[in-house]
Amino acid sequence: MNTTKGTLRTTQEMKSQLNGLKLPIKILIGITFFLIALGGAVRAMDAGLACPDWPLCFGYVIPPYDLQVYYEFIHRAVAGFVGLAFLALTAFLIYKRDVVQKGAIVASVAGVAILIIQIIMGALTVIKLLHFSFVTLHLFFGMSFFGCLLWVYFELFSSTSQSRPIPRSFTAVLAVVFGALYIQIILGGLVSSNYAGVACEDFPLCNGSLLPEVNIFSAELGTRLVAFQAVHRVGAYILTFLIFALFRLTQKVKHEEWMTPEIKKISLYLLLLVLGQIGVGAVNVLFKVPPVVTVLHLAIAATLYGLMLRIFFLGARAKAQ
Repeated sequence: MNTTKGTLRTTQEMKSQLNGLKLPIKILIGITFFLIALGGAVRAMDAGLACPDWPLCFGYVIPPYDLQVYYEFIHRAVAGFVGLAFLALTAFLIYKRDVVQKGAIVASVAGVAILIIQIIMGALTVIKLLHFSFVTLHLFFGMSFFGCLLWVYFELFSSTSQSRPIPRSFTAVLAVVFGALYIQIILGGLVSSNYAGVACEDFPLCNGSLLPEVNIFSAELGTRLVAFQAVHRVGAYILTFLIFALFRLTQKVKHEEWMTPEIKKISLYLLLLVLGQIGVGAVNVLFKVPPVVTVLHLAIAATLYGLMLRIFFLGARAKAQ
């Protein structure tokens, strides 16, 4: 009897320790979001090679002050903090695996693997002089790492009150929209890394044409850049249509227990954000890619990603119950 009480007390204490992680993980999520935006600022301010070596900066751990240099240096320092904090979090979750959801451990271990790849991509981005492939992969893995961190939080602290599994058809819709968002983020990375932000000088037309020549394999640089920009715009329109369809679907489903208010609310936020994102993208083009707008464009993309991951998590979790 005493043994049972002792075991129960230990379990409650361990769960209490997990609850103590809620605020630190929220802070880590916020810092990671800031890191993504800061990466966009580094790119927008042409500071990607301000530290020409890696992992040091001009041979220093802490380089002499220069504004361009410190954009990149602070980006590296924040990334280092996030990486170490996530490693500590993963180690703690594995240590407490008896009371930690399996999904949280899987997401954290996946995050560590992605973190290692991301570090390599960051180094290659500098060593290979900002080659577009490494810059784009750096964004892709950075967003994927952010997703793993969010998934850990969702697993640890989400309510389990979903009473009915979500239909497979709705889960499939979520997967399609989430996949389209991922592709659009990659396309945005290609536009940025190829300096194609002003390849189309007007909006919504592209250099006065509704349908410009699109050939990403063209030998002519200008044609390739226009192609990257045009494909990114088409991707934005497709994504907007898909998110609008998702929103309409959530509003049409009534009197179904699986269609929770949270799902309906997130779908509305997604629609408002993607419409705002198109507006920000237009401003980016018309005002020749101002750094503040570029960073805002990336921050909205990361917010869309986080919200889409949340609604996808709700679908996947309900389906698994």
